[in-house]
This record gives sequence, C-alpha cells and structure tokens, in this order.
Amino acid sequence: MPENNFEYRLRYCVLQSLRSVNAEGIRRWLGAFIIGTAVIVSGNGILAATSSDARAAALIPEDLGEPADPLESEKPTATFTSLLIERLQTALNTIGVYQGPITGVMDDNTENAIRQYQRMNGQAVTGIVDEALVTHLETAVNVNNLLDTLSTARQARTQDARDALLANPATRDLIVEGLSNETANPVRDPSECFEHPTVRCLLDEAVESAKAIPRDDMRNWALGDILVAQARAGLSDSARDTIRRISDPRMVMVALGEIAAAQARAGQAAGAIAAADIIPDARTKIEAYANIAQIMAGDGLADSVSKAVTKLRQQVSEMDSDARLTAYLAQASDALFRVGKQDEALSLLRDIETAANDIETTENRDTALRHVADTYAGIGDVDHAVSILGAIESSAERVPVIMSAARARAAAGDPDAALEMASSIEAVRYRALVLASIATGQARIGELDAALDTLEKATSETNTIELPFAKDYALSRIALAYAGIASDMEQPDADLFLQATTLASSIEDEKTHAYAVWNIAFLKRKAGYGVPENSKAFAVMVTDQIRSPSGQAWLLAELAESRATVGDGDWAWYLFDRALTISEAIKNSWGRARSVSRLAQSLIRLVETGASRGPDNTENGSLNGATE
Repeated sequence: MPENNFEYRLRYCVLQSLRSVNAEGIRRWLGAFIIGTAVIVSGNGILAATSSDARAAALIPEDLGEPADPLESEKPTATFTSLLIERLQTALNTIGVYQGPITGVMDDNTENAIRQYQRMNGQAVTGIVDEALVTHLETAVNVNNLLDTLSTARQARTQDARDALLANPATRDLIVEGLSNETANPVRDPSECFEHPTVRCLLDEAVESAKAIPRDDMRNWALGDILVAQARAGLSDSARDTIRRISDPRMVMVALGEIAAAQARAGQAAGAIAAADIIPDARTKIEAYANIAQIMAGDGLADSVSKAVTKLRQQVSEMDSDARLTAYLAQASDALFRVGKQDEALSLLRDIETAANDIETTENRDTALRHVADTYAGIGDVDHAVSILGAIESSAERVPVIMSAARARAAAGDPDAALEMASSIEAVRYRALVLASIATGQARIGELDAALDTLEKATSETNTIELPFAKDYALSRIALAYAGIASDMEQPDADLFLQATTLASSIEDEKTHAYAVWNIAFLKRKAGYGVPENSKAFAVMVTDQIRSPSGQAWLLAELAESRATVGDGDWAWYLFDRALTISEAIKNSWGRARSVSRLAQSLIRLVETGASRGPDNTENGSLNGATE
C-alpha cells in the first residue's frame, strides 16, 4: 500500500473499519465522515487538501459498535420488497462485483455477487441479503464516492497550481522533475557545523536531512521551513533550489509567499514586493502583500507599507468580496494605522465594511464582519466594533470580537467595561483568557487587588474547561499574568511568582508547560528576583521532560530568537547552544531537518541583533560570516 497516497490509505482503512459493523455504527460514522470531508473538499485555501491526512484519520473511531453476526441474519422472505434487492444490486454493481441488470429479483447472479463481496470483506459467506448487508454496502459505496471527490478536488487544485506556475515565465523553472527523488549523502560529516555553526552549513545539513524523509508531504513540509530560513539569510539561489525540490505545486505556490515574507523580515521591502509580484495564484499573492504590510508596519516603514497595500488593493479590485479577502484587507488597514496613516486606514476599513455587509451568504458575511470588527477594536474604536456585533448572527464569530473589544477596553484603562464584556462570553476557555488580559490592565493602572481578584476568578474557571489543551493554554496565560504583574512591581512579590510557578506546574502539555516556565524565568530575571541560574536549571529540567527531542530543540530555538529580540543576549546564546546540542543527536530525518532549519533562523536573528554571549563564552559572529 503506497504510504504517500492519502486517498488510497484512507480508502483501505475505511473498508477495513466497515467490516462486521452494525447499521447504526455505520450511520454514526458516515455522518461524522461526511461532515469532515465536506470541510476538506469545500475549502478554498490552496493547501486545503494537504492538511487533511490527520484530520480525516481522526474521524475514524476505534469502535464503531457491536459487530453483527451475518450467520444470525434471517433469510429473506416474501416480505422483502424488490426495492431492497434493487438497492443491493445497485451497490454491488457500483463497486464492480455484480454485472447483471437491476431487476429487484433475487437470482443466482445476485447471490454469487453477495458471496463474492462477503469474501472480499472478511465476512461469513452466506449469500443472504438483509437490511444490514445493504446498509453496509451502500455505506462503502458512499465513502468511496466521497474519497473519489476528495481525490478529484485535490488533483484539480494540484494541476491548477502546476499550470499557473508553468504559465508564468518567472516561475516556470521551479517545476523540475526528479529533484524530489534525491537521496541524502550517507558519508557526510556535519560535526564541524555543529561545533562551529553558520547559517549556511546548518541549512545544508537541513537539506540533506530532508532528502532522507520518505514521505512526500512530510519532506515538503520540512523543505518549506528550510526555504524560509534561506530567504531570510538572503540565500536566494539556495531558496530556489529548495523550491525545486518540493514535489507539490501547491506547496511551491505557498513557498513563494513564504519567501516574500522572509525578505520582508530581513528588511528588504523592495525584494519582498518583487517576490510577491511573481506569484501566479491571485489569493496567495494577496496574502503575501498583506503579510509584507504587517511586517513592514512592525519596523515602522510607512512607505513600504503603502506600497504593499496599494499592490494588495489593485489585486483585490479584480475579485468578488469574501471573508478571506476581507481578512487580508483588514490586515492592510491595521498596518496603515500602525505607521500613522490613520485617514487612509479608516477609509479602507469603511470600504471593506460596506463590502462585507454586501456578501450574500450569512456564514461568509459573518466571518468577514468579524475581521472588520476585530480591526476596529485593535485600533481602539471599540464602540464601532461592538456596533458591528449586531449584524453578526453566528455566536462563534461574535466571541472573537467580544474578546478583542474587552482587551481593548482593559488596555485603555477601563477594566469595568472590559469585565462586563467578558461576562457575556459563555465559553469558559475564552472567558478565562480575557480575564487574564483584563487583570494585567487592572494592575497597570494601580488596581492590584482587583487584578488579583480577576486572576483568582480566571483560575477557578479553568476547572470547568473540558478540552485539555484549551485548559493548559488558559493556565499558561494566567500564570504569565501573575508573573508579569510581579515583575512590574517596584518590589517583586514572591507570592505572585510562587503562584505563577504553581499554576504552570499544573499544565499537562509538556511544551506549553516548558514555555510557561521559561517565560516566568525571564520575568524573574527582568525583576531581579531570585537566582537566575536556579530558574534556568528548573526550566531546563522541565524542557527535558518533552518527549520529542525535535520538540525540545524547536522550543529552545524559538525562545533564543525572542531573547535576542529583546536584547537578552547571554540567555539567547545559551538557549541556542542547548538546542544545537539536542539537534545534533536527532536521528529522525524529519525532526532533524525541521529543528536544524529552525536553528538557522534563530542564528540569523542572534547575529542581526548583535546578541552578546555571556562571560563564559565570548565567541561572536557576524551575519556575513554566519551565512558562509
């Protein structure tokens, strides 16, 4: 069974699961499958099908009900209508087992077809027809039809992406047959790179590791991570070679957007926009322009933001409004606002609000209006954001707006209004997050007692959160709120830091736990509280409990980059070196490729920020040297 063929694998699993299953179990399973598959097939995103593997697999339950014993089925009698037999013959004919006419009459050909089907599916061979057998057959046919639809849709999107890339002279050379079948160099010795790392040698090792990944989808994923780092480092030739190794044209299209964003992060605004210009797919190009605008806004580059937004609006003007386009335009408006172009930002926001209200389908309109309202809340116009809520029918789309508005009220120094908004959020997992944000706002305006009361309420509400990850995430945000409040005090409060650590210790997810513990350690260091080495040692111990070495390395590399960004060079290098050591020992090719490419991105940031090593290790590098 080809491992890289998702439809074939899922079809096989489905047919195995459907053996000896009763009718009720089949109906329950098929209902869940149809819902999940509809989401996959109807998705407009260019990568909608590539992430369906795990999603669809999760729809296959372990137990579909008590198996039915075909031997106990009653033989058909005269009371069986011809309709039942017609359904049986039709289903058997669809799967190629029965070749005769659809007559509704039980004959030798029909009975032989039944026996053949039962043998194929490991059932007792009886030749008996009953409702359970017909339901079983029809379910198998429906599932196969759904899988055929999924396969056809995926193939169509893949071919569309391929045709678009080949039609554009700027991207035609990215479709190269054969590079995806390269093999890794088995005699390479990367030890020198791990001892004296540079961006270039880390990425070379990541590419070699990626070549050894057997599954196409996993290899493409790793290659996507690698090319982002290559683009950030200015290694454009290497990035194009990496794109040529990606076997899925849809991933190639997305990779072009990633390159544009990476160039923007490197401060190369003109290069970023030029990279986005050559993307053949209109929506991917629009998304790239929106990302560039957001990144440039973070760097305060007003002219570059305006150029990216102008490009985005020109592209969108040729398309009908929908929720996704509204989201990109809302990002553009926010970027304009952040660089001081308020009039232009508000004018754009009013235009997209009008367009969002004109969207015909309710679901699409609600999502579009949510993006608009979120943006209004983000720029401080909470009243207008709240007014848009009246036009949003879906409660699921209303909640994010209420959360954004509540946080904006708290940030503006109006915690009472924020608390009132938070109280209207029914889902505890969301309400607890908002309460943590409100508490931070209360503490900043000197209402410490009220802040602690709010945090206590948020903590108590986490006990009713059923989803484990949602509960862990909420606990992490509350723990960091306690630590943040403690670190901002003139005299750090030991009890608050203790409460933060205690809450973090109750987090079950290993990565979320480690992330919280590290950030509490950073806040203690900022406040000058405790012994930094003790906090570091405890965080290392918690990180070592993450069962996946690549997960450990990825987390540490991400934290190293964030430390470098805030000027905490000695801890940034410590985290990087530890992640480097872990990555060197990873044998799994997929985990090694992704962790090493993530380290390359962190190294770029360390050098860009001029992060200084601690007194125990004073070796430094430069970006030029790091990329050689």
